Amino acid sequence: MPIVGFNLNKILIEKKNPVKKDLKVKQNLLIKDIDKSKADVGSIDLIKFMFEFQLDYGQVGQVLMTGDVLYTADSKEIKNILEEWKKNKKLPTELGPQVFNTILFRCNVKALNLEQELNLPYHINLPRFKPAK
Repeated sequence: MPIVGFNLNKILIEKKNPVKKDLKVKQNLLIKDIDKSKADVGSIDLIKFMFEFQLDYGQVGQVLMTGDVLYTADSKEIKNILEEWKKNKKLPTELGPQVFNTILFRCNVKALNLEQELNLPYHINLPRFKPAK
């Protein structure tokens, strides 16, 4: 079943100090919790995956985003996912990449824009042209 929603609840970006040469940026993504939810319209069962995405620039600054991803499935699958989460804090093998990739794609794109606004170095390498030899 598909992912039907993505919401950001918090965006924090700060630049505390000037950028230093050879700065290493640490990226972290956590699923903080999951919970059963209902769609605002109709009676569609959903799972809400609450996440935290962080880019740590050490003493230079940070980017932090929190939010949730909404996923729809039949009630049996939702029950199984919630039980597995409560027991082991793990997502099913086939669902994990779908949720994580959605979060990474949306947060990375937003972070690139925010990094540009504060003159922080990009946390991922963008393609660049080099002169021909």
